[in-house]
Amino acid sequence: MQIDFDAFEFARSETWKDPRSNILFGCQVLANNVSLIQKRTRLDGQELLRAAVSAYNCGAGNVLNAIRDGRDVDFFTAGRDYSKDVFNRAGWFQQKEEFQQKGETSMNQINEALYEVHQGDDITITAELLNGVTPAFFQVKRNGLELQNLDGATPRYQFTIERAAIGNEVVDLFCNFPGLPADPDPTVTTQVQGAPGPGPQLSLAGSHQSSIIFHVIA
Repeated sequence: MQIDFDAFEFARSETWKDPRSNILFGCQVLANNVSLIQKRTRLDGQELLRAAVSAYNCGAGNVLNAIRDGRDVDFFTAGRDYSKDVFNRAGWFQQKEEFQQKGETSMNQINEALYEVHQGDDITITAELLNGVTPAFFQVKRNGLELQNLDGATPRYQFTIERAAIGNEVVDLFCNFPGLPADPDPTVTTQVQGAPGPGPQLSLAGSHQSSIIFHVIA
């Protein structure tokens, strides 16, 4: 939850390593921001929540100063777009959840694959570019950090599941085919070494984003 190290003793204790305690503390920080800003401003609804999210990054005092000076609540945040960025990311998860709830099978939804792996496993992901079309942009991120392509024209990515890891590790794939005709659809298929069947596909006709989830078991 990126609890601020200098502002909160919690971040300097061992307790932050417990996921449940970390999430609950982060939620309490956000709730405290909402309460404080609500008392000192006339903001409500989404604007109040935006201000509270901004305060999570730069402190409630800076947000109140920005509001007093007629500035955007993100003015003192990193990149001056912290709450906007958080809301955009939240919208991605909301869209994904709505697709799952509706049982959509359209290629427009964000597709994903789930694999069970073990601690210490070496993972190799390859991407085959079909129809002789190379995307102008292809990127792979593991838990938010970009992986480097090892093979050039045939993208190949490798990493090792940490031995202390338990739970899910997420690999996100992004590609872009600007200005290409839809017939035939340029497509990228992925393959996880040793896994049965192909991984998720990315197509011009559908979403250009896909996820591979590795469920880590002992």
